[in-house]
Amino acid sequence: MPKTVRHHLPWLASFLVVCLNSVAFGQFTTAPSTFSTTIQVQGELEGTEFDDWNGIPVAYSDPADNPGSFEGRDFMDFANVQIANDDEYLYLRLTYHNASSANTFIGIDIDQNTSTGFDLFGLGLIGSDLGYQNDFPFQQIAGFFNLGVSLTGGPLGNGGALIYPFFDQDGPSKEWAISLETMFTFAVGTPPSFSAFPQDSIDILFWTEEGAGDITDVISYTLATQPVVEGDYNGDSVVDVADYTVWRDSLNDIGVDLPADGNGDQIVDQEDYNYWVMRYGTGLSTSATSIPEPTAAVLAALLAFATAVQRR
Repeated sequence: MPKTVRHHLPWLASFLVVCLNSVAFGQFTTAPSTFSTTIQVQGELEGTEFDDWNGIPVAYSDPADNPGSFEGRDFMDFANVQIANDDEYLYLRLTYHNASSANTFIGIDIDQNTSTGFDLFGLGLIGSDLGYQNDFPFQQIAGFFNLGVSLTGGPLGNGGALIYPFFDQDGPSKEWAISLETMFTFAVGTPPSFSAFPQDSIDILFWTEEGAGDITDVISYTLATQPVVEGDYNGDSVVDVADYTVWRDSLNDIGVDLPADGNGDQIVDQEDYNYWVMRYGTGLSTSATSIPEPTAAVLAALLAFATAVQRR
């Protein structure tokens, strides 16, 4: 367990006094709910690591307000926050006014109730239930900065987040993927475990102790649901040739909730093919716009095949 996590209670009081002189407390921001299937944390080509955040709205902007340095390293100074999610992860990105980003803290109020979580600054701004020091998770409750219980879930199996750059690396931008399946677990008690994300709406706050200290607004975020992409018959959020295969394989099927019943008349027929053609090349993300439009020859061939299948 990082040393700083275990020794923050005495420090928070002095940090509060410093922050009162450097930032305006009591600010709240609501971030737009954004569903994205294109964000990847780790494993991307060098120089493209944050390209997948293009088009994700900035939820909060913080002015440069934490000057100074220690032993040649600038104090961390927050800039912009972006937030998105898909069905599996909460995605966070924080940019900085300099290249210092290692040792960033995150507080998440999972029930938006300041009385149940740890009051980070003693002002009732946020009751943090789930804390992260970089990618390291810990549970917080009222009166306890770190409860010391185990967490499960996520790609690491311990509730830890995917992070880039890594926890001990600086950089002008940092991103997190926090599993929505993260669970708090207990050796005794009822229930033995419960979800770290029991509801769709949460409050998020980034903070650091470096220099004069820096915090963001309390940012309220509601998890977005996946939009329906019309003509997407296989459920991958993109309308492409794969959806034609679903239509072809279910042609003439009758029933309710048929994947390839685009117009909802409870039968898969030529009209659903036309429905797909009219929406070909569309999708949830901006990357869908790069799907090549089908040529007239391709569509004619598919239509001829479909007509032949119908006549059998």
